[in-house]
Amino acid sequence: MTVQELFEQLRELTPKERQEVRKLLDALDDPLPGEWTEEALAHALHVTPLTGAEIAESEAVGAWAHYGIKDGAEWANEQRAKRRGNHQW
Repeated sequence: MTVQELFEQLRELTPKERQEVRKLLDALDDPLPGEWTEEALAHALHVTPLTGAEIAESEAVGAWAHYGIKDGAEWANEQRAKRRGNHQW
């Protein structure tokens, strides 16, 4: 069976059946319960959050780079100029 054939069969499943398939697929990626040590679990759950500036400067979807913005101050000034130019008094 090809992957395409598999997807065609998945499309025919009911929402409840699809949910069961998702659970089974998720379980494939889960490690066995005995594989986690307290230290490994603590390390896996540790999150180092990014600052707003780091997020804005990253290439993440929705960040400045995603919209082609290289300099936030320059972009803000351009937006102000556009608003002023479009304003009819």
